[in-house]
Amino acid sequence: MKLPPLNALRCFEAAARLLSLKLAASELCVTPSAVSQQIARLEETLNVPLFIRTPRRLQLTAVGEIYLRAVQPAFHQIAAATQRLQVPRDQKGGYQLYQRLRHSVAAAAAG
Repeated sequence: MKLPPLNALRCFEAAARLLSLKLAASELCVTPSAVSQQIARLEETLNVPLFIRTPRRLQLTAVGEIYLRAVQPAFHQIAAATQRLQVPRDQKGGYQLYQRLRHSVAAAAAG
């Protein structure tokens, strides 16, 4: 099974959370058209519509709601792992970074 492109997932998550292509585009620093194209690519990959599009409104389909609930925790985990690994600017890194990496890997392995 081929995984969907990460950019498409990022666009889907932002648009689904905000229910707006324009707001998602602003958050991701891309154009609304780029967000729309990435979502269309994701829908094509999954072979299922994720949104109901009307001229004035963006609404998730039932499948889109389920997929959002499945995808969001993964993005939260990535953000949390990244935050744990980032070394404050006033530190040289070294041992503190090693400890953070060790704890993050151990936590991920534990499930």
